[in-house]
Amino acid sequence: MKNIDGSKVWADILSALRQAGHLLAKVWGTILSSVLSALTDVNDWSIIHPYATAGALIFISASTNLGIFLTLLQLTGTIAVFLCLLPVRLIVWCFGFRSQGVAQGSLASQYQSSYYGSTVPQGSGFSHLQSLGATMWTVPLTLISLLSYAGVAIVLGREWGWWLQALVLNCIECS
Repeated sequence: MKNIDGSKVWADILSALRQAGHLLAKVWGTILSSVLSALTDVNDWSIIHPYATAGALIFISASTNLGIFLTLLQLTGTIAVFLCLLPVRLIVWCFGFRSQGVAQGSLASQYQSSYYGSTVPQGSGFSHLQSLGATMWTVPLTLISLLSYAGVAIVLGREWGWWLQALVLNCIECS
């Protein structure tokens, strides 16, 4: 049996790991560069088409359950336009429709006791909201909804000059 030099084996292993690390760094750098380039392109497109971008982001947020989104719009009447800019899932949760049922003391429980009592009609807007509250994946869907609506606020705020006005006001206050 031939004698094996352990220090040479370890040196070869460390050399191979070092080369793999350099390769991994190059691949990771390429991936990050590509992602950054894609995000820059999306941002440039959103500057040119702010309303289409806002519509797409609202669609992403509402697409988790379009029926509930439309029910909310129907139930709110004249303030529906303002609620379009709020996260649907968060609104449903705030009204008191939870995974354990209608929350005690919430707007939903007050509405239910005033109009329905213990029997909610099948297919009503209230029953749709109950269903959504009972089945929603609170954290991931709310996060998607919040991020989508934050995107809407950023895109439309940039288009309508909200950010520029805030910067000007801050500069005036600093003077």
